[in-house]
Amino acid sequence: MKTDRLAWPILLLLLTVLIPSAGVMWMMREAVRNVHVATNQRLEEAYRLQLDQAAQMLKDRWESQRTKISEEVVDGRPAFSFSKIVSTAPVDSVVICDELGKVVYPETDEAVERIDSETDPRWQLASRLEFVEQKYHEAAEAYDAVIQNYMPPIDSLAAILAKARCLEKAGDQEAAITVLKSVSDYSVNGAHGQYHRCAGYLRLLELSKKNSSDWSDASKKLERELLDYDEHPLRSHQRCFLMAEFQRLTGQAGNFPTKDAETLAIQFLSRLSDATVNLPPGLGPTSIPGVWQEHCEHKKLALLHRSETLEKNLLGLVEGHPLPAGVCFSVAPVGNMKDSLMDVSLGPKFGDWKLGLKATGGNPFDESSKHQNAVYVWIAALTVAATCVLAWLLLATLRRRMKLAQLKNDLVATVSHELKTPLSSIRLLVDTLLQNGDKPDSETNQRQTQEYLQLISSENTRLTRLIDNFLTFSRMERGQQRFDLVRVELRDLVEQAAGVFRDHCCESDDCLSVQVAASAVISCDQDSMVTAIVNLLENAWKYSDDEKRVELTADVAADRAVISVIDNGIGLTPRDADRVFDRFYQVDQRVARTRGGCGLGLSIVRSIVEAHGGTVKVKSQPDVGSTFTIQLPGAK
Repeated sequence: MKTDRLAWPILLLLLTVLIPSAGVMWMMREAVRNVHVATNQRLEEAYRLQLDQAAQMLKDRWESQRTKISEEVVDGRPAFSFSKIVSTAPVDSVVICDELGKVVYPETDEAVERIDSETDPRWQLASRLEFVEQKYHEAAEAYDAVIQNYMPPIDSLAAILAKARCLEKAGDQEAAITVLKSVSDYSVNGAHGQYHRCAGYLRLLELSKKNSSDWSDASKKLERELLDYDEHPLRSHQRCFLMAEFQRLTGQAGNFPTKDAETLAIQFLSRLSDATVNLPPGLGPTSIPGVWQEHCEHKKLALLHRSETLEKNLLGLVEGHPLPAGVCFSVAPVGNMKDSLMDVSLGPKFGDWKLGLKATGGNPFDESSKHQNAVYVWIAALTVAATCVLAWLLLATLRRRMKLAQLKNDLVATVSHELKTPLSSIRLLVDTLLQNGDKPDSETNQRQTQEYLQLISSENTRLTRLIDNFLTFSRMERGQQRFDLVRVELRDLVEQAAGVFRDHCCESDDCLSVQVAASAVISCDQDSMVTAIVNLLENAWKYSDDEKRVELTADVAADRAVISVIDNGIGLTPRDADRVFDRFYQVDQRVARTRGGCGLGLSIVRSIVEAHGGTVKVKSQPDVGSTFTIQLPGAK
């Protein structure tokens, strides 16, 4: 029945918790979703504006950069213009054309100027002695005659190289080195003469001992000539060959910043069908993987970019543009634009390249709403937690109320039973006395009358004790119980309680033994403390078997008075010992219990003792007995 009464209130409380909690969670979920959408929309608008502004800035800077590159072109000096552009501009190489689009540098014509051996008999004689007759000393003398009496179109530098070659073939390496050292003393006749001078320096490096004075001098002169794009420029393919040989002989890889640009330009031109560059406007891929070509409209220029260089250049053009935290710019062709939050096309001039934004850490759209989401989650959690706590408090209050109501019902039943029993006995005894009132006044009648009157007095005393307990409990519950503390001898208190108990319960003086080990003075309300001790004695008497033995002892320990009541009754289980001082609790809770009482005696004892600053405890074993101990502070 009790469970049935609690089922519906508990179910209602669960519904009270679950329905609002589910509503709160649904509202929070919708709020989080709406905040996420709104935040993403605001961020996307802000990022789109920043991206468009950055793209426009990139285009403006790109145009300015192309203007500067065009200004580096010097008419009539294509090699010098090539060197200047690849050294200062963010490009990997450049092809310089004329107004008709024909390539002027690097040159596509690899033909080398030759000496007209058919019209110059001196050169024909020297060549026959070297290659046909293999008379190297005589050939060297013939080439020397050419050198001494040269005149256009004979190139003295070519004759010096030939003389040194013949001396080397004849085994005179020192003489060959001496001849090669003289190449710097002769004037240069165009790119052909410049090539022969560099070839002489290169041959001198091969014949000289490494790090010798001749070797070092030749190395410096050759490096200077190879970097000269102004006065006597070499042909591009000749320069690349000589640079590669110089690096091979010296082991120095980083001396020529234009070598890669020369090589890339030659590789690009080798894939063209003719010597004319007809490039579409803007950026576009070439047949070389990872290389992009660009037609510069200001001059006839073809700029070549490797993908990594172009990406670095484009990112540099948007450097300094303000961006929110957590994002950065990225550039790539359409197919390679990955992990981008958003991107924008750079226009026809940039081919397939796009400018985009990517996250440097987590997704900024998620990060921006994470704080607000956390706030909503905490609000929802606190709301649900508060609802659960309030529901739990309400349930605890309801259970206490229902328990109190049950206790009140039990109290009414118990009190009715406890009051009805002595009243019925008194009524029966009074009726019997009235019926015997008309009988002769005999000795038997007098004894019976005396016996009935004693029983009536006993039942009256029982009623008085029961009503006194009710009144005391009521005053304590309302906080109206007043205690008049006086100094009382412990011995007198114990003896007074024992006397009251003997008058009420004991049939002989042997039913209660009293032992006072030491005397002490305590401060207490004497009547209330006597009531507490008597309640313990009556409880011990009530729950003892036929051979009742109750002991009342008093002693002093550590400035505290110790009063103990010991019985040989039914004892208590550990569970009963924990609850025996609770209001209305009775060990025997059966309807047909054999022992009276309403469960207030021991709770009154605890209230009185604690009001005096003391404690009351019980030690018990089932079927062995119990010991109730009161400890009270001594009087100051």
